Amino acid sequence: MAKLDLKRVRSFLHYNAWVLILDILAVNLAYFGALLLRFYIAFRFRDSLGYYMVYFFRFTPYYTVVSIVVFYLFRLYGGMWRYAGLNDMNRIIAASVITAAIHVVGTLLFVARMPISYYLIGAFIQFFFLCVIRFGYRFIGMEKEKIAKTKQGTIPALVVGSGDYGRRIVHHLEDNTPYRAVVIVGPDSGRSMDGIPVVSLDMLEDQVNAKKIQAIIIADESLTNAQRAIVKKAARDLEVRDFTGYLSNLSGTMPVSSILEYTEGPVTLVLNGQKRKYQSAQEAMEALTHRYEVKSISTPQIELEETHTDESWIQEYKDETGEDVSFF
Repeated sequence: MAKLDLKRVRSFLHYNAWVLILDILAVNLAYFGALLLRFYIAFRFRDSLGYYMVYFFRFTPYYTVVSIVVFYLFRLYGGMWRYAGLNDMNRIIAASVITAAIHVVGTLLFVARMPISYYLIGAFIQFFFLCVIRFGYRFIGMEKEKIAKTKQGTIPALVVGSGDYGRRIVHHLEDNTPYRAVVIVGPDSGRSMDGIPVVSLDMLEDQVNAKKIQAIIIADESLTNAQRAIVKKAARDLEVRDFTGYLSNLSGTMPVSSILEYTEGPVTLVLNGQKRKYQSAQEAMEALTHRYEVKSISTPQIELEETHTDESWIQEYKDETGEDVSFF
């Protein structure tokens, strides 16, 4: 017989004690609440509640142990719940289905048949509790980060683009930058996106003044050169950043506008094997009527600027795990 690894048990309880306690409460309160709801009729409890309550308490200790074992087998412990996602939800659903089936079969075989509504309500409440326990930590953490960013101060920004790409940029700004979208420019004027009002392009200048905008983010890949000119005219001395193609850059592609934005002097573009020469990057951008991606760059000189990232998390990770982090 294998010896019980006490060190492993202590480690498990150290990192999962609070989740374990909440799970024990969840599986019991879920079906206890279901029983009360089932027999609470016309503002009073039915007399038969006491009859079923005896069976409930008789089965509860065994169901609690079995449920914890099932949760452990479905890896509902030891997770980094601040990053809980779809895979975690799938495991919660599977574990909930298995424990619900165990509750039905267990009461039928070893205790007594309970009302069908009791099984259904109890399974639903238990699933809800498990989701709150796992995903609640993530939501609380996200709200804390938002509050912290608000206290530090955010930069009110106007986002040009109300499509799906614009929505992704709005979320990216909120999660990863000090910019916060307070108004969106797009064809869906009069509506809202994620609670942010959407206005038409001709209202852009008025919104810049009314909302005290400090930065304009371009997030519309279909924006024409004429529309870009309107945006730049309304911006005046404000910071204008072009995020079209930014998210696609993360997957390995780069739009030509991202290169031309930092190009000085004459520009030569090769399109379908034909060379086109322009006196400036601005002239080249105005001549391009469609969206293009950079295939290759041939130039003898590229000027670089070193960026500095916050590496404080490396020390925090080392303090928590004892492991060092190296990139190369």
